[in-house]
Amino acid sequence: MAMGLFIVTALTANAQSFSGAFDGMRNSDEPVQIQADKLEVRDSKGYAKFSGNVEVVQGSTVLKASKLTVYYSKDSGNKGPAGNVQRIVATGKVAVRSGAEQATANSADIDMKNQVALLSGGVTLTQGNNIVQGCKLRINLANNDAVLTPCAKNKNGKKGRVTILFDAKSAKRK
Repeated sequence: MAMGLFIVTALTANAQSFSGAFDGMRNSDEPVQIQADKLEVRDSKGYAKFSGNVEVVQGSTVLKASKLTVYYSKDSGNKGPAGNVQRIVATGKVAVRSGAEQATANSADIDMKNQVALLSGGVTLTQGNNIVQGCKLRINLANNDAVLTPCAKNKNGKKGRVTILFDAKSAKRK
């Protein structure tokens, strides 16, 4: 009983925000700035592909990746890639940061319209000294609901598990 109370207290005191790294993307009205080494636009199909040192900034959020595809809608009357961004798909050492919170993964698929982010492959979330790791993370950016699943197998061939490290000292500093 005492151990259960300790775990609940630790989880509450160190509450990991799964969507903290995406804080700036909560409001799709914020402008999106993208920089990359190369850009290929397929306006007739409604997407733009960025490659090489890609950096996306929206609000307080910075996303970095090797490759990025931005899907946009021209329905709003805006023409070209500056139209409404509907979805962002990033691959290759993806890192998303907002303030002291960071998320890394092999890929990220952010549905701007429905406010859902899916990170896959070697997912690591950090908030101060707190670390959360798994294989796939689905975040509802509108309400901060999240589901983190482990990889089928870990590096040693054993059944994968989600791991969480909460630093009790970081809770006392708040």
